[in-house]
Amino acid sequence: MTIAMLKFNWGTKIALVYSAFVLLMLGLVFAASRVDFQLVTKDYYQQELDYENRITEMKQLAMLDEPLQIMAQDEKLRIVFPSQALPEAGSVHLYRPSNQQYDQHFELKEEASPAFEIDTANLPRGLWRLKIRWKANGKYFYTEKVWVKGE
Repeated sequence: MTIAMLKFNWGTKIALVYSAFVLLMLGLVFAASRVDFQLVTKDYYQQELDYENRITEMKQLAMLDEPLQIMAQDEKLRIVFPSQALPEAGSVHLYRPSNQQYDQHFELKEEASPAFEIDTANLPRGLWRLKIRWKANGKYFYTEKVWVKGE
């Protein structure tokens, strides 16, 4: 059998193109099935229902005379609460959009100090969302800030 005997007519060429297309599609389906999809939160439906409360809590924070201050310095994240709304209880959620394994939660307790510090030395560099919710003087406050950890 020589090369001269391997003549491809138009039917053979169509079959080869079709076979190559099928193999390409099977490869794409296999690759797509291996992608890990992480939900933002497990209880996203309940959080959607509570969103109106979050808007009210953000408005409560905007009405205060002093703003909430967030400062990153020396491998620490420092959150300074307004003096009119020192936390009695609450939480700080460090949310990593790209990988939920790095998410961290911190509970706020009633303290005399208006500042709360988080050690960020072990956190990977990149984009983080700080979700801070606390109760003070019978009212709830909420804010969300973007923080990018550099070198």
